[in-house]
Amino acid sequence: MIVNKKKNIMKLNKILGATALLLALFSCENDPYRWEGSAYARIVGPENWTLQTDSMEFTFARYATDVTEYVVNAEIKLIGIAADYDRNVVLKVADEQTTAESAMYSFETNVVVPAGEVVAPCDITLKRSAKLQDSTYRLKIVVTDEGEITSGVGEWNQLTIIFSDQLAKPTNWDEYLSQFFGEYRDVKYRFIISTPG
Repeated sequence: MIVNKKKNIMKLNKILGATALLLALFSCENDPYRWEGSAYARIVGPENWTLQTDSMEFTFARYATDVTEYVVNAEIKLIGIAADYDRNVVLKVADEQTTAESAMYSFETNVVVPAGEVVAPCDITLKRSAKLQDSTYRLKIVVTDEGEITSGVGEWNQLTIIFSDQLAKPTNWDEYLSQFFGEYRDVKYRFIISTPG
């Protein structure tokens, strides 16, 4: 009698398990949280520079003088699902919010998101010039609605890069570096960066 009850309970568990599995499989088709609409694009900067914001600051002054270019490894990320064909995203400079001259930067205005992917690299090259030692410049790049994938969330369809070649006193100068180099001077800091590295 006890053996029959155990067999019946085991059969019931198997039936319930199979039913739960089938329900889980079929429920994925009608998942209300699955994105079914058009894909949208956003541009994001490298996390170590932007810290989940739409902007970053950069200075060439922290690099040796022979460094004439710096590549910002930005990405185009899609809101939506991958397609089985290549799609393009068109970028442009927001002229009214950009002070950098076109000779100070370069980037691809047409970024292709490969088939099966939802992320594509979008490298932005900043170019060092003497003007950057006197002023700080701004470059704002936005996702346009001209490509196959258009802009999505307003706050994330842009990336602003503020860059210069000006030094700022390191936060640890007074408590640590001053014992080796004395009082802070831009000339000393440039020497440290350019010579010993």
